[in-house]
Amino acid sequence: MSLRIGLVISSSFSQHGGVIEHVKSLAQELTRLGVTPLLISPSTETSLGPHLQIGHTIRFPSPNGSWANLSLTAQSIHSLRQVLVRQKLDLLHFHELTYPAASWQILAASSIPNIATFHTGWNTKDANPLFTQSYSWLAKNVIKDRLQGTIHVSQISALCNSLLSPSNSVLLPPIVNTPQYNSPSECPKEILPNKLNLLFIGRFEKRKGLPYLLKALNSLDPAKRAQIHLNIIGSGPQQPWIALYRPHLNFSVNFLGAFGGRKKIAYLKHSDILLAPTTHGESFGMILVEAMAAGLPIIAGNNDGYLETLAKYLDKSLIVDPTNTRLFASAINKLITDPPLRKTLSQWGLAESRKYSPSQIARQHLAFYKKTLTLAGRTPPRPPPSDFAIN
Repeated sequence: MSLRIGLVISSSFSQHGGVIEHVKSLAQELTRLGVTPLLISPSTETSLGPHLQIGHTIRFPSPNGSWANLSLTAQSIHSLRQVLVRQKLDLLHFHELTYPAASWQILAASSIPNIATFHTGWNTKDANPLFTQSYSWLAKNVIKDRLQGTIHVSQISALCNSLLSPSNSVLLPPIVNTPQYNSPSECPKEILPNKLNLLFIGRFEKRKGLPYLLKALNSLDPAKRAQIHLNIIGSGPQQPWIALYRPHLNFSVNFLGAFGGRKKIAYLKHSDILLAPTTHGESFGMILVEAMAAGLPIIAGNNDGYLETLAKYLDKSLIVDPTNTRLFASAINKLITDPPLRKTLSQWGLAESRKYSPSQIARQHLAFYKKTLTLAGRTPPRPPPSDFAIN
């Protein structure tokens, strides 16, 4: 007998991103706890374990300044309901219902209890009025009455998505696979032994703040610039602008492209400082927790999500407004010239990251699943089916 949970995501698993990594890690940890997860997505990949493909995906701009996935399916609600019934699931767990997607269609077709995790947050005072009005209508007419529970990854996420939350709601951070940072990894050749290696990881989009970082590093005095090397992992819509600006950079820098997995972990483990200059639109600092787990000191933007994740950071002067070049450069200068502080922050990060233990957070998810099923009058688990239908 095994509890069967459908994990529904609007993104393709071939993409990189915090929500995708969370869902994959959650599925792995739930399996270890004796749960049978079924991944439901528009992805065409089938190497992730039991997986049901519904819909196809395109990218579109989201209200927090990033890019989201719009996935739709031509299947009718009746057809989707039949597909879901064949899976004999106990509960559907949706990830990101904020945007129009096949997830809405799946939610409408569901005849079992549904919960949703909201990963997104934004500066509410800066939100577009049209978006606010549309979101309020969505909350009241499309989503809220169909949810029996909600999970928020942070306080800012809970605030932004409060209209969608029923009384059965809980605050749970996303899973960061911290144990894999304990494994040995080969030092990448782009980590230079005679330099202080700085690291940026993120999409090349305005809110991620890469241009502000490049300007701040350019403003350091020549002796400091000679000591540093910046590795940049990412890609995105600002790439043409960055290509034009690159010849004007007067320090050592390497653009590595976008990648994740063990290759990204190797850079986190062997770098000296993570620079995370996101200005807004973060509900949680996934990359910050990854850096903590790698023992990497952090200089971060002072957006609401990062401030919450770094609430206990030992040096708050390293959480700055990235648009202030002088202040940002001062924080960088402080950390690159203070090895004892870097060591102290590294040790703090390693200890802080333990509270994001995958097994602990997965157990909290399982407890919330059981609570939700009990409130809905369900008695899990059910026997698993003999196979999985792929549509």
